[in-house]
Amino acid sequence: MPGIRKTAPDHRLSRLLVQEALVGLILLILSILCIDVQSVENRANGTWSLFPTGYEDSLFHPRMICTVVEAPGRACLKPIEGVILLTIAMNSEDQNQKQARTLWEEGVKHLVKGRFLTAVGLFNRSVAAHPTAEGYTYRGWAVSFLGMLDQAIRDCHLAIAVDPEFGNPYNDIGVYLMRQGQMDEAIDWLEKAKKAKRYDPKHFPYLNLGHIYLAKGEQMKALDEYMQALEIDPENEVALKAIGNMDMTVH
Repeated sequence: MPGIRKTAPDHRLSRLLVQEALVGLILLILSILCIDVQSVENRANGTWSLFPTGYEDSLFHPRMICTVVEAPGRACLKPIEGVILLTIAMNSEDQNQKQARTLWEEGVKHLVKGRFLTAVGLFNRSVAAHPTAEGYTYRGWAVSFLGMLDQAIRDCHLAIAVDPEFGNPYNDIGVYLMRQGQMDEAIDWLEKAKKAKRYDPKHFPYLNLGHIYLAKGEQMKALDEYMQALEIDPENEVALKAIGNMDMTVH
């Protein structure tokens, strides 16, 4: 129409808005994935490097690079599939952990029913899917019933390597050494079991130490261990029976 001047669209502004929207979308995806992101702008070569904190030296080393392929003002971002690979790896790891847990639980069911070989097979598959302290410890427990005490001790050492705070393998090593007649060596491991941070039946090492000291004729030390076990589990029948059978007569 006469008297009206048409204004040409500002393509540069549009491109910049698109660029900002893409960057915002990328950061939104990363925040949804709960990734702690450090953004580093490298002005020398015109790249922005986004990588999860703590993964810089890992073998997987996931990374997303947004490369500026044209001159400033006409930039276009080329996201590389690092975040997608990271998500796949995380999901795969979760699946492995779930599978390991399921196999371990099945192994425990067979173990308590005395099906030791079946239990060992399930624990083997569990630690193959995802190594855990529980998997190695319970495999050791299973093979101990088959008389394989040295293998049971090796499995406990593997469990400790996976999680040094898990108390069961320390106690179990002590028990296997007791069964081998190595009482003095067992004491050190049972003392370590007492100090473990992640250990539910914490009275077990006290009971086992009580048995050792009783066998060695050190009755007062045995009584002290049994009393400490009762502080944790006041109605423990093993400790109560052991104390009741003691000859407390002073000669």
